Formats: sequence, structure tokens, C-alpha cells
Amino acid sequence: MPASFCRRQVTNPGKATMIAEVWRVRLRAIETTGWSPTAHLDSDAAVLAYLEAVFEDGDPALIAAALADVAQVRSSVGADVRD
Repeated sequence: MPASFCRRQVTNPGKATMIAEVWRVRLRAIETTGWSPTAHLDSDAAVLAYLEAVFEDGDPALIAAALADVAQVRSSVGADVRD
């Protein structure tokens, strides 16, 4: 949102309050669910694409999290094979 929008003087406080309430209702109506990349790392190609994207970003924390995700997937796959 541009800073000029935030600094704009409100000429009709009633309308501004109504708009703010509409946005509050819309934001409350959004429901989210958990998402884990490990559920989608079901092939070597998927793991490779995931790691390429993460290394391209270059964020060390993201790289560490991605490597942990891959290790989790690999260990669970190994457990299935061993059983």
C-alpha cells in the first residue's frame, strides 16, 4: 500500500469506518491450512527443483530448512524400504 494512501486525510469518517469494518470482516473470513513441502517431495526431480529454488534465493535460514525437509523425506522413505 503506498504511503500516500495512509497519509490521506479522511473527509468522510463514517465511510472510512465502514470500509475498515468491511476489511476486518473479509480478513476474518479467510481460513488457512497447514502446508508442508515434504508432502510434495515425492521424486528426485521434485527434490532437485526445490533445492535449486532455495539455493537461488540464497537465504541461509531457508537453505537450512530445505535441507532439513529433504532429510526428513529421505529418512521416512528409508524407513519404508527397511520395513
